[in-house]
Amino acid sequence: MDGAALRQKILANNVANVDTPNFKRQDINFYAQLKAMMKESSPGGFLPLARTNIKHLEGRPGSNAKGGFKVIQTTGRVREDGNNVNIDVEMAKIAENNIYYSTLASLVARKYKLLERVITKGGER
Repeated sequence: MDGAALRQKILANNVANVDTPNFKRQDINFYAQLKAMMKESSPGGFLPLARTNIKHLEGRPGSNAKGGFKVIQTTGRVREDGNNVNIDVEMAKIAENNIYYSTLASLVARKYKLLERVITKGGER
């Protein structure tokens, strides 16, 4: 969800700078970065857990996830003012990202609902 939230900020920044001379569109390629992280991780393609607190659960011994997404400048058709932001493309990408984020939020909410049910009614028959 962090990747989708960051992407939303980046896409909104692109829209805000649609008329800024020499502004270059930015984005993150979440899927490519996730694939690379999985390839670098342990055999079997599991991502290591990030521990930001000593009380967090440990993953595999010696593992710690690398945080952060790389923001990239994208190429594309450049206007006379040096700007390459296309408002129609940005709005479509924002809509796509909103759907992705909403789907993730729904999945997380469902998971928490299931955990709540197990905790509160786990022993009932």
